[in-house]
Amino acid sequence: MVAVAITGLGAITSLGLNVPTLWQNIVSGKSGIISVAGTEHDINPDVKVFGKITDFDPGRYMDDKAVRRTDRFAQFAVAAAQQAKYLSCMVLGVRVQLLPVLAHLPKIQ
Repeated sequence: MVAVAITGLGAITSLGLNVPTLWQNIVSGKSGIISVAGTEHDINPDVKVFGKITDFDPGRYMDDKAVRRTDRFAQFAVAAAQQAKYLSCMVLGVRVQLLPVLAHLPKIQ
């Protein structure tokens, strides 16, 4: 077993594109959920509400080629991971340059 310490956080949500903004909106009682009625997403009668992420620029976290080849949900994950990496280095007092995240995960047997 490996010990893990969480030293940074990242968030791409309908309430904010980073942890400080997300937390500020939560504390102030804002909601990131809106009605689907009358929007371009009003195609499934079972879906009544959704959280829409706006103003997200994946180019801040990965190069243009990676943006074109990566699904939007994965872009959110990479961005949140980059934020967490950056914040963890601030906590630990290490200066780093933000680079695209490459994960090498073992195969699940």
